[in-house]
Parts: sequence; structure tokens; C-alpha cells
Amino acid sequence: MSRIQPPFICLTIIASFAMATPGTSRDIDYGEIIAPILARHCLECHGPDSEQREAGLRLDSRTSATTKLDSGSTAIIPGHPSESDLLRRVKSTGDDRMPPGDDATSLSTTEIQMLTRWINEGAKWQSHWAFSPPIPTSPPRVNHTDWIQNPIDRFILAKLEQKSLSPRPKASPRKLVRRLYFNLTGLPPTPQQISDFLEDERPDSWERLVDRLLASPQYGQRWGRHWLDVARYGDSNGGDENHAYPLAWRYRDYVISSFNDDLPFDDFVHEQLAGDLLAEETNDDANMAHAATERHTTNDNVDRKNAKLTATGFLALGTKILAEQDEVKKQADLVDEQIDTVGKTFLGLTLGCARCHDHKFDPIPTRDYYALAGIFHSTELGDRPIKTIAFEQALRKHQQHLDRLTKDRDQLQVRFNKQLTEKSIHLLELEAESFVQGNVSSLSDRYGEGIGIISDRGSQDNFAEYEIEIPADGQYLIQLRYAARDARPGRMLINGKVVKEDAISQTTGGWMPEHQQWVSEGTFSLEQGTIKLRLESKPLMSHIDKIRLIHAEQLENVTQEVAKLDELTTRLTNYRQQKPVPEKVMAASDGKSQNIRIHIRGNHMQLGDEVMRGFPTVMSSTPDQSAHPMFAPHPIPTTQSGRRQLAYWVTDTGTGAGGQTARVIANRLWHWHFGSGLVRTPNDFGMQGSRPTHPDLLDWLALALIKHDWSVKSLQRLIVTSASYQQETSESPNMWLHGVPRRRIEAEAIRDSLLMHGGNLSLDLVGKPLSVKSQDPSPTDLHNNETAYRSFRRRSVYLPVVRCNTHRFLTLYDFPNAATPVGKRDSTTVPTQALLLMNDPMVMLQAESIAKSTLAQHGTTRPQPIPVLGKDNSSDQTKHRIQSIYGNLFQRAATRKEMETLQTFLGDFESTVTDDQQKELKVWSALVHTLLLSSEYIHVD
Repeated sequence: MSRIQPPFICLTIIASFAMATPGTSRDIDYGEIIAPILARHCLECHGPDSEQREAGLRLDSRTSATTKLDSGSTAIIPGHPSESDLLRRVKSTGDDRMPPGDDATSLSTTEIQMLTRWINEGAKWQSHWAFSPPIPTSPPRVNHTDWIQNPIDRFILAKLEQKSLSPRPKASPRKLVRRLYFNLTGLPPTPQQISDFLEDERPDSWERLVDRLLASPQYGQRWGRHWLDVARYGDSNGGDENHAYPLAWRYRDYVISSFNDDLPFDDFVHEQLAGDLLAEETNDDANMAHAATERHTTNDNVDRKNAKLTATGFLALGTKILAEQDEVKKQADLVDEQIDTVGKTFLGLTLGCARCHDHKFDPIPTRDYYALAGIFHSTELGDRPIKTIAFEQALRKHQQHLDRLTKDRDQLQVRFNKQLTEKSIHLLELEAESFVQGNVSSLSDRYGEGIGIISDRGSQDNFAEYEIEIPADGQYLIQLRYAARDARPGRMLINGKVVKEDAISQTTGGWMPEHQQWVSEGTFSLEQGTIKLRLESKPLMSHIDKIRLIHAEQLENVTQEVAKLDELTTRLTNYRQQKPVPEKVMAASDGKSQNIRIHIRGNHMQLGDEVMRGFPTVMSSTPDQSAHPMFAPHPIPTTQSGRRQLAYWVTDTGTGAGGQTARVIANRLWHWHFGSGLVRTPNDFGMQGSRPTHPDLLDWLALALIKHDWSVKSLQRLIVTSASYQQETSESPNMWLHGVPRRRIEAEAIRDSLLMHGGNLSLDLVGKPLSVKSQDPSPTDLHNNETAYRSFRRRSVYLPVVRCNTHRFLTLYDFPNAATPVGKRDSTTVPTQALLLMNDPMVMLQAESIAKSTLAQHGTTRPQPIPVLGKDNSSDQTKHRIQSIYGNLFQRAATRKEMETLQTFLGDFESTVTDDQQKELKVWSALVHTLLLSSEYIHVD
């Protein structure tokens, strides 16, 4: 692991120094100031990792740090900095300087001053903030209570007052509506929606708008995409063999539906880790689940059992090294990916760092890693069928029709057999097992009397040969009675000559005696005497029971019956092949329960002690997992994987990690609303991550989420109705939130806005997934993929995420790498982004569509009024068009200066267009395209 800290950690430390410089009366806070210094400079060699620990010294433990070492020195002597060897070593300029290496690793003068002061004050340790449950805290008292909208504001304002800062004024209504629409739906408001809000004079108009957007289907599409970043969602495997995941989209739709339904977040966790097991719970099992999974609300047409199974696709979505020849290593790598994802996604911990050794910075021993590994080694992944109401209805309808056809055929067969018996002339019938030569087996004892033969498994041709005495020359119908669930066609030969290539090719519905049916194979001219009839099939043969030859004279009496029988048999065979097939999902299921031995240094060929399946001890009430591997209230039965128990432990606020899980998702929600979380490292709450800027607020939000039944929408409503959220924009990021940071909207929101403004966006929630080539794509395939992406009109969340070949538009605007959980997207500014907007055919098409719409709406000398823009006394058609475009794109009116600039642009550009018929459209398309290139279009204030 790298010892280099992210820049924001350094900024946090500097900010802490600024408020706790030498000479102030406030004690140095270990967690806020000292722990980051030790993590940055010391813990790689003097931390939790026992194998890498030097000199037996552990500086994250007070006991170890204050105990005399074998060398006779003591690292830290509380109250006596001059006698503490730690300070002597970090100040040294000789060979004994710590940490060793170049000057870049040395402690700064300020850091040494902080350590000195801390030791002088008694060197008080506190456990890392994230490893303790959230602490109930009352919102603090503040001086300027008139600004407060809800409790969140008290926490924000208290910090601002502490820093001698003031909140910024409330943003304008237009800015707020634009901000809220993009924030909650990922789409801009229409001019009419802006106008409706401005005209709503009710005191709770903002709250009403919030509730309306939270209830809109577009909310789930927006916030589901946020979660898919963390879930490392992809529609292909990536890696060495980029196989498609053709069923991954069902998990994506599950996520969107869950956010729209406000599925309680603890249930959301349960279902993704163990939904397959929850779907099969008995009533007794449900008691253990504390009835949590029954609290959700859902659309009437959603089958919760199927949804729970679909949710476990979360565990199957990761990348896999499919070309790995070592199956044991391949499985270990797959499990490692699952552990890493679960740790970062739900707990904000880098559990994967403990695969090869004890975690170097966090108290996560290797034993804990392999306790979790046993759970996932006991889990299988695969495509599993789901049964929907529509499928059950179709299956029932199919079976009813099949039963009618079967009954008709059976009745006709009885009449046919009776006629043959009554008018029997040269009717030949023999048992299939009476072959004179063959390599097939008679299975009469297994399948019941009369069952003739079935081929042995193998690559050789299977055959059975019969000698049949023909009583007279003539035409003979040859029939076979056999059972076959699946088609196993073979050849039929008479006297060594192939007379039919696709004999024995029908299906009868099954392999058992009740599935036996007579099938006509054809009419053949035979001479009196002995013939050799041979049946061949490779590599398997249907279950043949009898063989029958009927002379043509008899056929004259039953010709119609034969034709009807053949026709019904064919219809039955064809109809059986039309049997409805259940839909499938990527899902998990319990496999063989097993504990795993520690892989020494991560090597599966060097094994250590076996570890009982269990959970990370750093967040468990039982400190010694090796002694108590199955502690209450979530014991893992020996016959189960432990996933269900893990799922409940992750959200258990009593003896499990529920408080931490609530913190992590509360921080994610804050990050997705403000662009930066209270913890700047949303996937790492450990020692290497940043400390929360507002720890009391984070705990309050986590407990509020739990109190409100883990309702994500309830917490979001609280956030966006706060005065903190409604502040005017801050031009630069600020950790104390005196103003809301200006943000560029995400790649998906840019694309969706373009399509929406062009009138080409489909808001459908369901639809056939877009099919693109992922594995070994040729240049032509890649071109076809991009063409398909460009012509796709649904929202961007429904675009396939092909690892290594995601839509270029998305990747240029910092779409995340889907190989790992991404809690925080990059936000880059590079020339290729502007070039994309300038030259992409899809963008130019939307610009033309907007221009066409504008010209159609304002094509007369008396243009339509524009409700969003307020009063405009101008009667100039050009001005009305420009204002209409501004209202659509920016939700505001153009300024006088902008109007003058654009009028000049129109005149200048018009002089360059030579096509008189398309001149007006081309000129206005160019103006719209220019505005789409503006910074304002892709940013939210």
C-alpha cells in the first residue's frame, strides 16, 4: 500500500494545525491531528501488520507505544516529550532518523511541533472514529438562528461560526430549481416547470417540489446510476476475455426500482448480499430478519422474491480473470474481488488489503479476511431462472393446449390401433430390444416393461440392427415407438442403404414410459424375404420401444388416420419446442459450506491455519473471533455459507456494523448532493482515509437514517430542504460549506440533457437492452458499437457499460472505471471534451433539432409568449427566438450583452452560408450548437 496521502488529507491536517497551533489553549486531538501524522509516516512499519512490524513497536496502540522495548528505549513517555525516543528519532539528522529515506518522507516542523505538544499534554489516544458506533448528538446551539431551516443547518452553521465564516445568501429561485432538478432527476427543468414553481406562492412550495421530484420515475434512474458506480456495474466481464454479461441489466433495473420504491437501505443491503436466501426464508427464519424485509413498498407488478434473487447479481458483476488456468487461484481472486467490493461499498473499509498480511493501517487481521473468504468460497454464482406471473400464465396456457393435442392424438392412436387389429394383413411388430446386432443397451429393468434401447454415452456411432421377415412384396409404412425429451435424430438403413437421414427426430415430452409415442418414419418398397433394418444414432439414442411395419393394403383402410396421426405428432413435437422459457438473472446461491485456511502472503499454495467463517472483529462486539467464531445473534450454521448472517451483521446496529453502514451511505448521499462528502474518501473510512469535516453531523445523519426506517428519500428530503443546500454558489470547493460548490454535471446528465432539449429523449423505464459487441471486437465492431450508442434514445443509465469499450461520450466526461467500486468520480477538464461537443454527430443533431423546434414555435412575426422568461416588451422575432433558446437551455433570460453578441453572431454566420433553402436552419443550428458548447450548459450553480 502506498504511504503517500491524498492531497485532501494534507489539507485537512493543515486546516487542523491552523486552529490548533502552539500557544492555543485547546488540547491536540489525537484522531484529528496525530493519527493522520502517524498513518502517513509511521504505521507502514509500526502499525497493525504484525509480519511487517519493525522492532516490535506498534504506534497505533498506546500500550505498545508507551512500553519499554527490548532496546531499552520507549517511543512515547506521556508528559515527557524530551525523553520520548519517537521525537528524538524523527528530529535526528543521522542514520537513526525515522522514517528512513529521503527528505520527502520526513516529518515537517509543524508535524513535529504537534507531536511534541501532544506528548506533553499526556499523549491521549482515542480509537479511530470509524471503529466506534455513531454517537447520538443534539444539534448544537448557534448565534444566528434566523438562518436555520432544519437541524442540519445547526451543525453547518456552528462550524462556520467556529471558523469566523458566514453562510452565503439563498440562491435565486431559478438557480435552486435547476439545481434540484439536476440533483434529483439528472435532467434540467423545462421553462414551464420553472414558471410553475415561480407562480406557486404557497409557503411550502419548495417542499412540494422536492416531494414531486422524489416521487418521479426519473429519480430512480438518476440515483440508481449513483449506486451503480459503487457496485462496479458492468455489462461485460472486462479483463483478458471481455465476455458479455447479457443478464446484468436486470440488476441495474432492480437498483433503479429499489430507489424509486424507497426500499429501506438495510433491506437493500440484505438483498444484495443474500437475497436468494431471504427469498426462501421460512417464518422462523423471518424472525431472525427482525421483519426488516417486509417493510418495503413496491409496485404491484414487482415480484419481491424475484427482486431479492436478482439483487445478488451484485456479487456476480465483478471482473474475472477467465484465462487463469489455476482454478484454485481463479476462485481465490474472485472471492478477493467480492470481499474488496463489500468492504468498500457497505463498510467504507479496504478489507482486501488484509489478503496477504494484516492490514498495515487498520486493525483488520488476515484472519478476519479469511473468515469472510470462507463465506464467499461457500457461495456459487450463475444464471438462475425466475418465475414471473406472466411466465406462469404462459406456461399454464401452453400446458393446457399441449394436453388437448396429446388427448386428441392418443384417441386417434387408439382408433388406429383398433382398425389395424381388426383388418390385420401382414402387420409386423417387434420389440426394439430384439436386435441381432448392436452396441446399445437394453434398459427394460430401469424404465419399465417394453422400453427397448438407449445408446451408451460415448463418441462412437450407436446402432441396432434387426432381421425382419417380409411376407409379401409391397409398400410398407415403418413406424417407431419411442420416448424423447430432446431430439436425438439418427439414420435408418434398409439392407445397408440409407433410406432416411433424420429418423427418430421427434420429441415426445419426456423419457419415461408414459411419453412413448408412435412416429411414422416413411413408406418404403420392400420385397418378400428377410431384410436388415438398421438404426444409427450418434452419440445418444432415443428410448425406442417398438418397431412396426404396415402393409400398403392395410394403409388403404386407414390412410386418413395415418395422415392425421402424422400431422398431430408433428404438431405436438413443434408445440413442445415452443414451451415458455423462464427469464434468468445473474445470481448467487449457497454452495458447499467450507472454512478456508489462511493463504500465507496470499499464496494459495502455502496454507496456514483454518479460519472459521465470520465477520471483521474491528466492528464486532466479540473481540476474539478465533475463540468465538459463531457469536450471537448471527451464528453461522455449519451447513450454510454465512451470507445471510453477514447481510444482517452489516446492518445490525447493536452487535454488528450497522452504525458504520449507516455512516457510509449517509456520507455517500451527502457527497452526491454537494459534490463532496463529509468524509472526502467515501470508500475508505479507515486510517488512510480522511476524517469527517463535521463528525457530529455525520453521526446525526446516520442515526436519523436508522430512526426513519433506513429511508433514503427521507434523509435526502432533509438535506435538500436545508438552508445549507439552498445557499448561493461558491466558486471554489470549501470543506465548511459556506456556499454550495459549482459543479459540472456528469456525463450521463450532459447526454440526457442534449437529447431532452432536442426532443429525442425516451423516458421509458423498461425496454430491450442495447446489444453491442464486447468480446474481441474488430474495428468494424467498435464502429458499430459507437453508432449504436449514438442512435440510442433512452437515458444514459440504460447504455451498456462494456468494460474496456464504454461509449466514448461517457468516458471523455469521466465516466468511472467499472472494474472497482467508485465512490467519487474524477472531474477533469481537457481539450478533447470541448472537441467532442464541437464535432460529435449526436450533439450536432440535437442542435439542429432545437433550432427546428425554435423556428417552428417562433416562425411568425407574432411569436408565442415565453412564460419562463418574464416580461419581454420586444416584438423582434430574433430576440424572441434567442430568449426561447435561453429559457430552454439555461432556464433564464439572455442579458442585454448576450443578446447583442448573439445577434452579431447570427449576422456574421449568415454571410458564410451559401445554401439559400437551408440558410435559416443552418444559422440557428450554429447558434444553438455554440450555446451547447458553453460552460454554463454543463454546470450547475
